[in-house]
Amino acid sequence: MLQLPGRTQMFDARGRRIEDPAARPQVDTVSALRALLDVPDAPGTADLGTPATETVMGCFELRSGTLVLGIDLLIELTLGDPINHPDTIRGGSLTGDICTAPGTAWQVTGGSIFGNAVAEFLVIVGELLPLENSPVAAEALNAGNCASSVLIFTRLKHLGAYTGRFGFNSLPLIPCAVLFKHWGACP
Repeated sequence: MLQLPGRTQMFDARGRRIEDPAARPQVDTVSALRALLDVPDAPGTADLGTPATETVMGCFELRSGTLVLGIDLLIELTLGDPINHPDTIRGGSLTGDICTAPGTAWQVTGGSIFGNAVAEFLVIVGELLPLENSPVAAEALNAGNCASSVLIFTRLKHLGAYTGRFGFNSLPLIPCAVLFKHWGACP
């Protein structure tokens, strides 16, 4: 959910609601989007058709100050032409010190690894969703004490390390680093 210019960030780095209006940072949505989505063009990127894919699990870690989140990603890797056919994030989970209501869990619902010869980006979208057969989940989600969505937007800094920003129910405003740990599920 994008915020309108002049609206404020309502959640802290752990996804907890900020109750004091004076403590909420101001957001300039249009400027933030322009800065985040500045993907430079690479020369000679003609589409070569639909390449083959392979689905794998990858373990990543988000770090922001003292906050550490484990991120399991189910990734559909593109073999051959990553410029015109980016890798697609099909699912996964977020764990760690993140606001979670009773009967709920953070699930990765989408995202992508895309770029060109100039830059590579990692985008992860997640939602706080009810666990299967949880009688208290709907009530907990409606209470509004935790954010309901997260957006992580990062750029490859060096092999296996992305730097960027993340945010809850808004544009990503909180600085972070996302590290690739290994292929396979996180422990």
